Amino acid sequence: KTATSLYLHGLKLPHSVSGLPRKDQGIVAPNAAFAYQFVAEKAGTFWYYPQIIHSKQKDNGLYGMLIVDPQHPSTRAPQQDIALVFSQALAKKSVQAAGQNQGSSLSNTYLVNGKTAPDIPPIELRHGERVRLRLLNASKEAIPLHLSGHHFEIVSTNGSDPLEPHVFRDTITLQPGDRVDADFMADNPGVWSFGSLLSSQSKGEGQAPAGYAMVVRYSEHAHK
Repeated sequence: KTATSLYLHGLKLPHSVSGLPRKDQGIVAPNAAFAYQFVAEKAGTFWYYPQIIHSKQKDNGLYGMLIVDPQHPSTRAPQQDIALVFSQALAKKSVQAAGQNQGSSLSNTYLVNGKTAPDIPPIELRHGERVRLRLLNASKEAIPLHLSGHHFEIVSTNGSDPLEPHVFRDTITLQPGDRVDADFMADNPGVWSFGSLLSSQSKGEGQAPAGYAMVVRYSEHAHK
């Protein structure tokens, strides 16, 4: 059991609930509690994790996405709003030769919302709807993401106000720590792939799919 702290990345908050933690405020001791209370004045996609003095806890997966909905939704609000957190985990793997244990090596696993392909649930679409993907790169690598058969409409990046006019891309590259809100129109029925263009991030020990690889399918194709 160790102490921890909290940083709300992207939100402009008072020092009492943000800032570097002090011994008398902001550090949560084991079996203790600290209430982070604030007014969420800015809508958008943010994330939280332990402060820099507890960075190892972040490396071990202690983080999450924080979504603040607008007080007055846009007339172009999406019919689906999907949060996707991209991360990676290092695990020790035993190495054997001729049936004898020769030690261990580190295995890098790429995860989307805590799962790796092919165990990531498919994204289900209905023809004609607008879909928003809230993308967060919580890993330590850049991730080039591509959705076949569709184009992304970049709505916001790293807590920016909605971009006008919107920018359209067929590929989005997320740098470590990036958050991107990207819309697309479900106007091309079928079964499509969505994931990293880097084979190292979409394969596991030579097997595919693995890592950052997802299926996007329309409802009429869901059970085929």
